Amino acid sequence: MSISLPFGSPNASNTEYVSFNDAFEKGSPVDRRKAEKLLANIHRGLYNDTFPIPSEQESLEYWLGNLKSGRENGQQLLTAFGRNLDSPNPEIMGFICCRVLADSNCGLIDYVIRAKEYKGQLSGSEMCEHAEKGLRELNQKINKQPLKAIFWEVNDPAKIAYDENDPNRNMIDCMAPQKRIDLIESRFGCQKLGFDYIQGPLDPCSTPDEVADGVCEELLLYQYKAQKYTDVAAPDLERFIVNYNKATNRESNPRNLKYPSINRMMNQLKTMKEQNIPIIAGKQTEQQKQVLQNCNCENPRPSSSRQFGVTRPAAYGA
Repeated sequence: MSISLPFGSPNASNTEYVSFNDAFEKGSPVDRRKAEKLLANIHRGLYNDTFPIPSEQESLEYWLGNLKSGRENGQQLLTAFGRNLDSPNPEIMGFICCRVLADSNCGLIDYVIRAKEYKGQLSGSEMCEHAEKGLRELNQKINKQPLKAIFWEVNDPAKIAYDENDPNRNMIDCMAPQKRIDLIESRFGCQKLGFDYIQGPLDPCSTPDEVADGVCEELLLYQYKAQKYTDVAAPDLERFIVNYNKATNRESNPRNLKYPSINRMMNQLKTMKEQNIPIIAGKQTEQQKQVLQNCNCENPRPSSSRQFGVTRPAAYGA
């Protein structure tokens, strides 16, 4: 039995996709073995090529663990795109990872990868549209409500040193951060959120040093298709942040991580809720922005030793 389905890309004939979640949750043992083999192929090939720094990679075992846990537990949705995906020699064109955060009615695009040689045949927009449909359906199933927002993490150009002429630039990011921001704003309708986003550790931590090493302060948070998803407000954003930390570092209250910049972020979210401040930066008044900047961040610690966002942000276009 085939684990792939026709994708119907207008720019690439015979394009297929494989939902790894469907293969693991609904498929036979043979289907699951096929899916695991294809996923391993993607991990050692397209994924490793796009994210070459070992400390910034999710392991194949992590993916498989999420697939075995099931999408209804807020785990990743993993989808591959290409041709002959059931064959021993699949032609892998793209890969996308996203998730719904339980109890928040919000989703997250973890990363989008399109192999360089398929530029003009498979677009990031097509992959994201496919992922968006899956996120809407999953949120309705889990939370019995419409999806309110989809968020997207990107490296902050002001904090990431990137030189187009550096032969090792892909060890920093697979695309110039400002170029990616220009792309997602123009092509995906993304808008920047108006608070100091801090990504908590992506793994459980037991010591302050582990927290410091895991925190990433070099990211911005954007909202995908902000003109479409207009009902999202500060309380939804706060629930997203809380549930994202719960899903990654297992901390149900980010403040318990006792990291100053995370506390500052939570103070900003609290202020946004109390004063009904819009979450989109472009919709905030200068006075509202100043109020948020005045939220305290007591005794900031030095920056983490981790230099770049382990989120592997928005790899589309690599």
